Amino acid sequence: MNILPTTPARTEISTTESIRTQVELCLARLRDGSLAAADLQHALEMIDHKNRRRKQSLLYIHARVNSVFSDPLSMYIIEDG
Repeated sequence: MNILPTTPARTEISTTESIRTQVELCLARLRDGSLAAADLQHALEMIDHKNRRRKQSLLYIHARVNSVFSDPLSMYIIEDG
């Protein structure tokens, strides 16, 4: 059973790289005079998306004894909690 988040670490790196690329694009457009408010808005949305907290699902299992071989008595799942 995998209890760790399933999001690979590379996703964070690629998101950071794409934000950096967007900021570099904004700088280039600023230098040549073609920067628009929409360019900056897109960069802000990328940062907001990156900073959102990811919610994790939890599964609680109640058993008679503390053993992985014990039959479960009840289960409760919290999705995106």
